[in-house]
Amino acid sequence: MKRKSQEERFWDRVSKEPVTPRGKDMGCWEWIGKVTDNGYGKVPFEWEGRRANRYSYYLNVDENFDRNLFVCHTCDNPLCVKPEHLFLDTVQGNNEDKQKKNRHSHGITHGKCKLTEENVQFIRNYPREWGAQGELAKMFGIRQQTVSDIITNKIWKHL
Repeated sequence: MKRKSQEERFWDRVSKEPVTPRGKDMGCWEWIGKVTDNGYGKVPFEWEGRRANRYSYYLNVDENFDRNLFVCHTCDNPLCVKPEHLFLDTVQGNNEDKQKKNRHSHGITHGKCKLTEENVQFIRNYPREWGAQGELAKMFGIRQQTVSDIITNKIWKHL
């Protein structure tokens, strides 16, 4: 029996039944194979990048694309491999897109967050005459610069 090609094995793990992720009617084709820790499809064979969306872009759009660029989704669905939903972008462009669409981790949703929203409000409302920023930093186990950035609204801007 002839062994399936990489491309055949790839498409075996794609559902072309239109999917509507997060209530959006986008008609995505979703990867139904293995998934990386951060939710992207993982191709079942050795291929540079190892992500299903990158392999789909390679197969269907441009096999010579710049590997330093991100393969991003217009649909914001990391499991989508539909070629029409994929586009190339830089790190900066991808980050700007995430912020514009509010898909970035911030506040308590950030994985390294040490503070709660109540902590941030406490720091912002803490009377200056009661003590220095260094004392607040020690109280919450954070750096003094972080306290300053909270007070000046450089971080936790959404509150």
